[in-house]
Amino acid sequence: MRVFFKNFFFVTVPSLLVIVLMLELFFRFVIIASNTPNYSFELNHKVLKFDTHNNTKGTYTLGKWGEKMGDWKVNNAGWNYPIDYRPKGVNKRIAVIGDSYIEAFQVNNDANYPYLLNSSLSESGYEVYGFGISGAPLTQYLHLCRYVEKEFAPDIFIVNVVHNDFDESIQKYSSSPFFLTVSLQDSLATEVEPVPYQTSGVKKWMKKSALIRYLVNNLLITNLTTSRQKKAGEESVEQYNANVAVNKLQARQAEIKWMLKAVLKKFKEDFPDKRIIFVMDGCRKDIYDGILSQSNILFLNKSLSEETALVGLEVIDLNEAFRREYDQNKRNFEFDSDGHWNVLGHQIVADTLAGYLKK
Repeated sequence: MRVFFKNFFFVTVPSLLVIVLMLELFFRFVIIASNTPNYSFELNHKVLKFDTHNNTKGTYTLGKWGEKMGDWKVNNAGWNYPIDYRPKGVNKRIAVIGDSYIEAFQVNNDANYPYLLNSSLSESGYEVYGFGISGAPLTQYLHLCRYVEKEFAPDIFIVNVVHNDFDESIQKYSSSPFFLTVSLQDSLATEVEPVPYQTSGVKKWMKKSALIRYLVNNLLITNLTTSRQKKAGEESVEQYNANVAVNKLQARQAEIKWMLKAVLKKFKEDFPDKRIIFVMDGCRKDIYDGILSQSNILFLNKSLSEETALVGLEVIDLNEAFRREYDQNKRNFEFDSDGHWNVLGHQIVADTLAGYLKK
């Protein structure tokens, strides 16, 4: 037994430490482990954003080979953007609000469409700021607009909407209590305030390890432990399009419309003197397949256009811009390995918005 413990502590343990150290260096310098900023929940505004003091720049990678996606940098206000934000009253400005499409870790942070739009509108005297956080739904965009209005007072709000933003705005369908949602009951849509997001010290410490980040972010080992094994011969009844379960969305159409009416009304009431432009993602897969008019998620685009018109807000549906570009050049707007917009996708959105605003 003494020999066993002696071998364990003086041979096995040192050997394991050497292996761990080698793997740590390997995933730090050879296959680069994905890195993302640390979250920070600002209690004053009850807003989730990024920590401005620790882990403020890095590279987002994807998959077991560490495919490089984009370099990111957290600015002074806690958002992934290449320039710092100045306080309100300094210049005319446009605020772009959204989720991971505006957070945009998949491209370099000077290639996301808010910054491309910033460059396009520089001669007009506008500064464009981006406020994106992964997983945020439409209701959280309203919450973010309230925060941005207090801190930066933009002249124009651009609210970026994707297809999973609708039902996730309803509390019972949301898995993110740190975002604003609404509860639908007794013909009323009642706002449910965000609860503070908390990250343990252990998780912050573990995130400093490239090996752990590779296992969690690139190999997604946490998903393996939570996924349920299908029985032999069992077929999935889920039909997915644009990262949404179509059958669930279709079953929730009445609730979505109810939520949409209430939330858009609040946008109008809270910002009566602001120009608010909603930008709706296109049904990209159906554009590629040439079946846009029969798309099973097109009803969301139509619902947003109809409801914004009723309350006097603007909307840009990207279906036409994407369809026109694809018909001409047959190039996709997202990555093969990731459904978010690629550089071309961001450029098309930026060009579409720049043309719309200049008119």
